[in-house]
Amino acid sequence: MFLIIGLIGLFGAFGGFMSTFFIPISKGVFKAPTIIYIHGALAFSWILLYASQTFLIHYKNY
Repeated sequence: MFLIIGLIGLFGAFGGFMSTFFIPISKGVFKAPTIIYIHGALAFSWILLYASQTFLIHYKNY
C-alpha cells in the first residue's frame, strides 16, 4: 500500500512539473534564481526518499 502511494507521489510530482520545470530545463530555456533550483531539488529529494524507503521496506531490504 505504501509503495503504491510512494510511486503515485513520485510520478505525480514528476508529471506535474514536467511541462513547467523539467522540459524547459532540458531545453535550456528555464530562467530562475538559484534558490528555485535548490528548493526544487530539496522538495523532489523528499519524494524520492519516501519512494525509495517504501520500495526497500516492501522488498524487505532493511
